[in-house]
Amino acid sequence: MIMQNDNTSGLPCPKCGFKIKFKIETLLHHNGIICPSCQLSLNMSVPTPLKVHLQEIAMAERMVRDAQTFSK
Repeated sequence: MIMQNDNTSGLPCPKCGFKIKFKIETLLHHNGIICPSCQLSLNMSVPTPLKVHLQEIAMAERMVRDAQTFSK
């Protein structure tokens, strides 16, 4: 059995309840995710209008990371 941390974020696996964590990029570039606990394959399709918003969020996250590592 794979142990979960106490963080409540993640998609609960419909088979075993494990909280599956994934990045926005996964939704943008892959058609599904696999539960690391029970190996259930979940097919996911993201509608195009939602992909646009997810791309904006991913870009904002990258900009924040870049700003945090910026040195003068």
